[in-house]
Amino acid sequence: MKTFINFVSECYHILEARGGKPKYSDEHANINFYNHLVSFPEVRELIRNKDYEAINQIVAQELEAAKSDENHPLHFNNASDEGFSGKSKTPEHADSYYSELTRAVPGFVSLIQSNKGRNFASKGWVGRVSGGEHEASKKSWTGNVKGQGRFDYVFSDPEDPRKHHRVSGKDYRGSQAGSAQSDQAAATLARGVEVVAQQQIKALLANRPRRKSGESDAEYKERVNAAKVAAREKKAEILSKSKSEIDAIRDLMASTKGMSPEEQKDVYGQVQLKMNELEKVLPGVKRAAGQEMVAGVGQFSRGKTAQSLWTTGGEGSSFRDPRQQSVGIRARAGKGGGREMAIAGDIAAAPKEKSAQKERQSTFAQFSRIAAQSQKALSKADRELEDANDEMQDASVPIDPDTKKPVLRQFRKNIEGHIAADPTSRTSRVNAQRRTRAELRLSNAQTNRDNAVATHDANVQQVQAQQQQQPAPEQPQQAPQAPQQQPAPEQPQQALQAPEQPKQAPQAPEQPQQLQHAPEDDKQRRRKEALLKRMDAAATRNNIE
Repeated sequence: MKTFINFVSECYHILEARGGKPKYSDEHANINFYNHLVSFPEVRELIRNKDYEAINQIVAQELEAAKSDENHPLHFNNASDEGFSGKSKTPEHADSYYSELTRAVPGFVSLIQSNKGRNFASKGWVGRVSGGEHEASKKSWTGNVKGQGRFDYVFSDPEDPRKHHRVSGKDYRGSQAGSAQSDQAAATLARGVEVVAQQQIKALLANRPRRKSGESDAEYKERVNAAKVAAREKKAEILSKSKSEIDAIRDLMASTKGMSPEEQKDVYGQVQLKMNELEKVLPGVKRAAGQEMVAGVGQFSRGKTAQSLWTTGGEGSSFRDPRQQSVGIRARAGKGGGREMAIAGDIAAAPKEKSAQKERQSTFAQFSRIAAQSQKALSKADRELEDANDEMQDASVPIDPDTKKPVLRQFRKNIEGHIAADPTSRTSRVNAQRRTRAELRLSNAQTNRDNAVATHDANVQQVQAQQQQQPAPEQPQQAPQAPQQQPAPEQPQQALQAPEQPKQAPQAPEQPQQLQHAPEDDKQRRRKEALLKRMDAAATRNNIE
């Protein structure tokens, strides 16, 4: 059974006009369709109540009326010249106009199903096309002084224009987040390095050093401060090392100015290789650079960045946080005329994007499971080390070999003097064995903890690398389902249904090879236990003697 979104997509492919024919802007179609529907109080109430079946009926009726009723506000005759190619509406534009109006339906559905979109749509916020004006970059930005704004739509509260929501628009079939030549590309990559370095520093600072046994407050505070200084130095080292790589990328890109696209092939292959090498050293750099292309947080001031990403045009449309969008960074040739090569940020088509997200979620689940196991192993090693320290402290106090109890403080110096004077005495042998056993246990516990820390740190780094590639889980944007397809395409009668629950990610295998596992120490543990038993037996024999 076809969904309403399937029907709309088929209509679009039938009506779509290509080959230089007169076109109508999809951005104006999306905004006009949205503004018309949310202008009805009853529609706003249905949006607030998430009554998608009733909304579907109204959408179908309004879409049909826009085609057949000349008095309808969305009828072609009543459209202004804004949004039409040539900046003037002609009769030849009619097919493209209705095609884009039909394509606006999935985008509207995805908007009202999202939390943010439903919130402002139910309040009757009015949308407009921003026009892609160029905005001034931050003074600290080393790329272009000005750049095209990262948002295409602005939704504002009609009662308070200061309240608004900025949205970047993309096509569900795949689009480009941005394109950057040498200076802009270098600044974008540098922003990606800065974001990843900051994430690593936060992870280091989150793991505060553990207080050592007998350590004073001043000593512990000094160690904590030293760890903070080391983290800041680590960040400076990351930025310093990556700067030379980014400068080399910028110089390579700038050298292609005046070359033909064929002549640029070898160079942009080298640029792609260098970006891949940078990604290996700092996993997540390319994703962070792609996020900069989408949202522009590093280049523009806070009021000039995109707050949401709106994918429109067909099945798979969505309205979500820009941080949820994956962007593929690639080097490409210039667009002719001797223009230098560029770095492009590609947004995959909706079905491919969903498939890629499922794969990342499955991999991330595997890494998270192994990291949790290594955390348990580390906690166990910490407890064993604390017990070993306690036993070492107990062993430092001599005991009476007959009563097996610690010697009273007032007699302790005499016993210690006796032990020092006669190492072969029974008292000396018993206490020496206690200290030897405690030292052995402490040494083994410290070794086990060091191994557990190394394993845990390696696993955490793997999880963080995957997390940087893993977008935040999006709200379900399931296409509304139609009960039955009507014979006439002009009168769709399909009903929306509430979004389905997202499918559970596939079960991850227990032992992925990418991560280090906690060391297998069964043999070592049995060896230590056997050694301790032999020492206890020897101590018993000495006591009997």
